[in-house]
Amino acid sequence: MNNRSIASFLLTSLIVVISCSSPCFGQNAKQQKLLSELKVAKLDSNQVNLLNHLCTDLVDEGDVYNSLKYGWKALALSKKIDDKNGIIISYSNLGFTYGYDGKYDKALKMYRRSLEYSRKYKQELSFVNALVNIGTIYDIKSDYKNSLRCYFYALKYGKRTKNTDLLADVYQNLGVTYYALGNLPESLKMHFKSLRNYDKLKDDSGKVDEYNSIGNVYADLGNEESALGMYQKSLKLALRLQDKDGIGNAYVNIGIVYKDLKRYPEALKMYDKAIRVYSSIDDRLGLSIVYNDQAKLYYNTGKYQEAIAICETSLKNSMSVKEVSETTNSYLTMSKVYIKLGELKKAKSLIDLSLRQSFDIREKQNIRDSYAALIQLDSASSDFKSAFQHQKQWLSYRDSIINQEAEEKSYQTVLQYSFDKKADLEQRKHDKAISQLNQQNKLSSQQKRYLILILIVFSLSGLVIWYFARRSINNRKKLAAFLANENQHKEMLLQEVHHRVNNSLQMISSLLSIQADSTENNEIRDYLLKSENRIQSMSVMHQLLHLGESKLEVNMQDYFNGVIDFYSSLLESKPQVKLKVSVPSVSFHTKLAMPLAIILNELITNSLKYAFPNGEGEIHVSLSPETNSGSWIFSVKDNGVGLQTKDTPVDQSSLGLTLVQLMVKQIAGTITIHSDQQMAVLIRFKDKI
Repeated sequence: MNNRSIASFLLTSLIVVISCSSPCFGQNAKQQKLLSELKVAKLDSNQVNLLNHLCTDLVDEGDVYNSLKYGWKALALSKKIDDKNGIIISYSNLGFTYGYDGKYDKALKMYRRSLEYSRKYKQELSFVNALVNIGTIYDIKSDYKNSLRCYFYALKYGKRTKNTDLLADVYQNLGVTYYALGNLPESLKMHFKSLRNYDKLKDDSGKVDEYNSIGNVYADLGNEESALGMYQKSLKLALRLQDKDGIGNAYVNIGIVYKDLKRYPEALKMYDKAIRVYSSIDDRLGLSIVYNDQAKLYYNTGKYQEAIAICETSLKNSMSVKEVSETTNSYLTMSKVYIKLGELKKAKSLIDLSLRQSFDIREKQNIRDSYAALIQLDSASSDFKSAFQHQKQWLSYRDSIINQEAEEKSYQTVLQYSFDKKADLEQRKHDKAISQLNQQNKLSSQQKRYLILILIVFSLSGLVIWYFARRSINNRKKLAAFLANENQHKEMLLQEVHHRVNNSLQMISSLLSIQADSTENNEIRDYLLKSENRIQSMSVMHQLLHLGESKLEVNMQDYFNGVIDFYSSLLESKPQVKLKVSVPSVSFHTKLAMPLAIILNELITNSLKYAFPNGEGEIHVSLSPETNSGSWIFSVKDNGVGLQTKDTPVDQSSLGLTLVQLMVKQIAGTITIHSDQQMAVLIRFKDKI
């Protein structure tokens, strides 16, 4: 993904929640009409809406001062009249205005207030929008860990709203963030999920952006043919929609692919088309990117003077819109040209400037490229000692971009240390408190004996006994309250363990998926994908245990639905295969639920792979109690070709069937397999382990 795709996406991703949408307008009739209506409007929700309209319209014109003025007025009035929706919208609009003005800390503060009031007033859609806005600000600040945290929370709550448009935006944001982190497989996965949602919405404008984004990931993966195909799809849609920004993006991206393939005349034609489009809409950032890539083309073909002139034009455009990332790219291109021309001092000055600015905006890719340019400069000046040092720094940043697994392991180590430290601290507090209570009880017992003797002497034994009995009861209550508090701490620790186990299972699943994608052996790939599905079954178990009230039982309806969700993409690719599930909302012990999930995984995988050679059929999954026997019947049936024929007997040694038999034995159940013209597996078991 080129820098334009990231920068323009982040700037346009800030979601402004407004009560009703309106087009942008200038200092003209419509704005004057709003101001006139505002003068005669009563102090009610209508006036709040007018003020918020003025806030958003003015920031669209670049009038930050007046936008903030009306935004704060809208907030003050909405609080005065207790307009809940107005409060949420006002904070969101103020966040957008501060973000537009580059004041990201203030923007974060406003969006967090919008989030707080959305939660308070139970406005779920506004709550998710606020999470996305906060994540976008973190993206702009290059705080990718926090941005991912916000996006995944938004995804979690967004699925409950069933708002396809919102889910498409969240997946798109996740794809951009993973790309910035260098995690290209995960970025590709998220962008395709976003594309599927835009397909459901029939939103061609969203598909234009996603085709471009997917093409960028393919390009970075070295798959130029796939990248070119995606860019051409984006161009075709953008031309139909007359989306000039999308047309310009597609032209420049196609030009970059042609340049990488050394098809220079075709690349120059694409660059010329992109320049004409960007010039027509005065898109300075787009022009900067095109000119910079054109300069790289001239550099590759040895036209150094032309490359310098084009770089200066690129710098002029990027500086006019204060786009630091693209400015550093232009500096690096120009420095490489100066190295070729032997003007090493000029090259050194530009590389140092690029490195300093890249550190300021914390952009790892530009830092890595700056060190690569320094290595080239050191080699040209025969300073091999500096070249060696810069080589180490270049490798460090290259690895930090590519090797995300190492970063995740490091983060897990830090979490483990914090977890162990917290557990030790809680244990010491527990032991100290128990010791103090035991000492108090011992002292209380001694005092009680002496006082009883004194009370017997003075004939006041009844009163003293009552007093100390009351005191003993209070001590017991304190001890019970303390033990209850300790039990709560242990519960929290157990939840954290479930959370960590689930994270580890997800990491293993991702590694298996990546390994499967990288192998060309279909048999090995099938084994890896099957292993991934089995691990995902365990992961769903831990996620439900982490979120549920019981730590030993899971709801079988939720559990089976979670396992089946992992086949959604495979079922989408086979639209004529229908999966019907009939599972009651019953809770089983984990020792029973886990084997049933593994059996379900193996049988569905088998049916999808072998039962429907013509791509049509049905799979029925059911779980039901058996009348008057206290047993349960779990069945998986399909109307496919059957598990065996006379010529092809069942392979009893296959890993899938072996696993099914082992799991049936583990739950002390019995299995019956019917296979004539279709397959049916019935498993009878008791629900007590």
